[in-house]
Amino acid sequence: MKRKTITITTASGPRPIEAHVLDGGMLAIHLNFLGYGWTLTHVQTGLAFGPKDNTKKEAEACAARIMATGVDLNFKSEAEIMKRRKDKAKLRAAIYGTQTKKRRNRG
Repeated sequence: MKRKTITITTASGPRPIEAHVLDGGMLAIHLNFLGYGWTLTHVQTGLAFGPKDNTKKEAEACAARIMATGVDLNFKSEAEIMKRRKDKAKLRAAIYGTQTKKRRNRG
Protein backbone atom coordinates (compact mmCIF):
# COMPACT_ATOMS: atom_id res chain seq x y z
CA MET A 1 0.00 0.00 0.00
CA LYS A 2 1.32 3.42 -0.93
CA ARG A 3 1.34 6.01 1.79
CA LYS A 4 1.02 9.63 0.77
CA THR A 5 -0.52 12.94 1.75
CA ILE A 6 -3.95 13.50 0.28
CA THR A 7 -6.63 16.11 0.83
CA ILE A 8 -10.14 15.05 1.77
CA THR A 9 -13.22 17.16 2.30
CA THR A 10 -14.52 17.25 5.87
CA ALA A 11 -17.40 19.09 7.50
CA SER A 12 -14.93 21.84 8.38
CA GLY A 13 -13.41 22.05 4.89
CA PRO A 14 -10.50 20.43 3.02
CA ARG A 15 -7.94 18.69 5.21
CA PRO A 16 -4.59 17.12 4.30
CA ILE A 17 -3.96 13.67 5.81
CA GLU A 18 -1.32 10.95 5.61
CA ALA A 19 -3.06 7.89 4.21
CA HIS A 20 -2.60 4.53 2.57
CA VAL A 21 -4.26 4.96 -0.83
CA LEU A 22 -6.09 2.05 -2.49
CA ASP A 23 -8.12 1.23 -5.59
CA GLY A 24 -6.58 3.78 -7.92
CA GLY A 25 -6.94 6.59 -5.42
CA MET A 26 -10.64 6.08 -4.65
CA LEU A 27 -10.19 4.79 -1.08
CA ALA A 28 -7.82 5.76 1.72
CA ILE A 29 -7.07 4.18 5.08
CA HIS A 30 -5.85 6.62 7.71
CA LEU A 31 -5.83 7.38 11.41
CA ASN A 32 -9.05 9.07 12.39
CA PHE A 33 -8.84 12.75 13.24
CA LEU A 34 -8.85 12.02 16.96
CA GLY A 35 -5.81 9.74 16.51
CA TYR A 36 -7.14 6.61 18.22
CA GLY A 37 -8.43 4.41 15.40
CA TRP A 38 -8.32 3.80 11.67
CA THR A 39 -10.97 4.80 9.18
CA LEU A 40 -11.68 4.04 5.55
CA THR A 41 -12.56 7.12 3.50
CA HIS A 42 -13.89 7.62 -0.02
CA VAL A 43 -11.36 10.18 -1.24
CA GLN A 44 -13.54 12.11 -3.71
CA THR A 45 -16.35 12.79 -1.22
CA GLY A 46 -14.68 12.49 2.18
CA LEU A 47 -17.33 9.95 3.24
CA ALA A 48 -16.17 7.61 5.98
CA PHE A 49 -17.06 4.01 5.15
CA GLY A 50 -17.89 2.17 8.35
CA PRO A 51 -16.81 2.82 11.93
CA LYS A 52 -14.16 5.44 12.57
CA ASP A 53 -12.41 3.45 15.30
CA ASN A 54 -11.35 0.34 13.38
CA THR A 55 -8.04 -1.34 13.76
CA LYS A 56 -5.92 -0.95 10.64
CA LYS A 57 -6.58 -4.60 9.80
CA GLU A 58 -10.37 -4.09 10.08
CA ALA A 59 -10.18 -1.04 7.80
CA GLU A 60 -8.13 -3.02 5.27
CA ALA A 61 -10.67 -5.89 5.36
CA CYS A 62 -13.53 -3.43 4.80
CA ALA A 63 -11.66 -1.92 1.83
CA ALA A 64 -11.12 -5.40 0.36
CA ARG A 65 -14.83 -6.22 0.69
CA ILE A 66 -15.78 -2.93 -1.00
CA MET A 67 -13.35 -3.44 -3.87
CA ALA A 68 -14.64 -7.01 -4.34
CA THR A 69 -18.18 -5.71 -5.00
CA GLY A 70 -17.17 -4.26 -8.35
CA VAL A 71 -19.11 -1.07 -7.59
CA ASP A 72 -17.82 1.95 -9.52
CA LEU A 73 -16.47 4.21 -6.78
CA ASN A 74 -16.09 7.17 -9.11
CA PHE A 75 -18.83 9.34 -7.60
CA LYS A 76 -18.57 12.95 -6.49
CA SER A 77 -21.22 13.21 -3.78
CA GLU A 78 -23.19 11.23 -1.25
CA ALA A 79 -26.37 12.14 -3.16
CA GLU A 80 -24.99 10.48 -6.29
CA ILE A 81 -24.38 7.13 -4.61
CA MET A 82 -27.74 7.31 -2.80
CA LYS A 83 -29.46 7.38 -6.21
CA ARG A 84 -27.70 4.17 -7.25
CA ARG A 85 -29.77 1.84 -5.07
CA LYS A 86 -28.19 -1.48 -6.03
CA ASP A 87 -24.69 -0.07 -5.59
CA LYS A 88 -25.66 1.50 -2.27
CA ALA A 89 -26.93 -1.88 -1.02
CA LYS A 90 -23.73 -3.64 -2.14
CA LEU A 91 -21.56 -1.02 -0.43
CA ARG A 92 -23.58 -1.20 2.78
CA ALA A 93 -23.25 -5.00 2.85
CA ALA A 94 -19.50 -4.77 2.19
CA ILE A 95 -18.95 -2.09 4.83
CA TYR A 96 -20.79 -3.97 7.54
CA GLY A 97 -19.72 -7.43 6.39
CA THR A 98 -23.21 -8.72 5.63
CA GLN A 99 -24.90 -10.24 2.64
CA THR A 100 -27.48 -8.22 0.75
CA LYS A 101 -30.93 -9.74 1.10
CA LYS A 102 -32.40 -11.18 -2.05
CA ARG A 103 -35.93 -10.05 -2.72
CA ARG A 104 -38.48 -12.79 -3.08
CA ASN A 105 -40.26 -12.97 -6.36
CA ARG A 106 -43.83 -12.09 -5.49
CA GLY A 107 -45.01 -12.54 -9.10
